[in-house]
Amino acid sequence: LDLGFSSVRWKDLYLSGGVYVGGTGSANYLDDYEEGTFSPTLFGGSTQISTTGGTVLGRYTKIGNLVSIWGVVTRQDATSVSGNLQIQNLPFPIASVSGFTRLGMGWIWMDNGSGLDRIGQVYITTTPALLAVVDFSVRTGRYEQISSLTNGRPVYFCASYQTDN
Repeated sequence: LDLGFSSVRWKDLYLSGGVYVGGTGSANYLDDYEEGTFSPTLFGGSTQISTTGGTVLGRYTKIGNLVSIWGVVTRQDATSVSGNLQIQNLPFPIASVSGFTRLGMGWIWMDNGSGLDRIGQVYITTTPALLAVVDFSVRTGRYEQISSLTNGRPVYFCASYQTDN
């Protein structure tokens, strides 16, 4: 049965459970939708990098078990630190899946200024943390390094991943 007409519609719908979309099977049951913010943290290897006074902003949308995140973190620490650049403190843990590499759909962009930018494909660790995979033949390693990010400059990111929550 249809509910409403093209000229007479319902305004808001409040449900105490989920909704079946496009069918009645368990795969069609949507029981979670949320939007929010989170505070991403910046790491070089296992060392947290200060972002105090810089831009730190993360947003997410979660539909079922799919999480989409995007944001920016600005490095505010001139200390010499080495290791893989990592973005941590993601809003949900990564799904416990075995048998394949956890590549998220997304990217990480180091905005170092004109001619010095770096960009990489997202890889998600079990921490969870985002790393930027780069072409090994172009760089000196598999992942972007924190030492490549100039102090006072931002890192932008965008990724989607699955969660068990």
